[in-house]
Amino acid sequence: MVLIGSDNPTLPFEPIRQACAALGDHDLSIGPTVDGGYYLIGMRAAHLGVFLHDRLEHAAVYAQTLARAQHLGLRTHAVRECTTSTNRQTWSACAAISSACTRRSRPNTRAALERLSLVRASRQPLAVRAVIRPAVRGR
Repeated sequence: MVLIGSDNPTLPFEPIRQACAALGDHDLSIGPTVDGGYYLIGMRAAHLGVFLHDRLEHAAVYAQTLARAQHLGLRTHAVRECTTSTNRQTWSACAAISSACTRRSRPNTRAALERLSLVRASRQPLAVRAVIRPAVRGR
């Protein structure tokens, strides 16, 4: 099983695929973030001991989790490092690269970008826009 964080709306599929594949010969796969955390964690079996930290510090949680895995004798595999969307700068980057981020294709991401004023909010409800667009195109 591989779990991913919810704060990375533009996460590509490739690191998830790599994490799943790594579980063929590793006990744990993990994706580090630039801020010291991780955005993805996968395990072949439940090893809840990896989550037992003496003092959990976000900036060190990736290192702490790897240390716990090593202490438990688990074989680990790290996928590529990633940035999570935890600040306005990252959300701005998300808006810039997600021009296809519509209320229909990614409604939660679009709503977050609208709340942060990083994209212009749509005034029409989704259902109304879906009806209006085909009529406009036909002109």
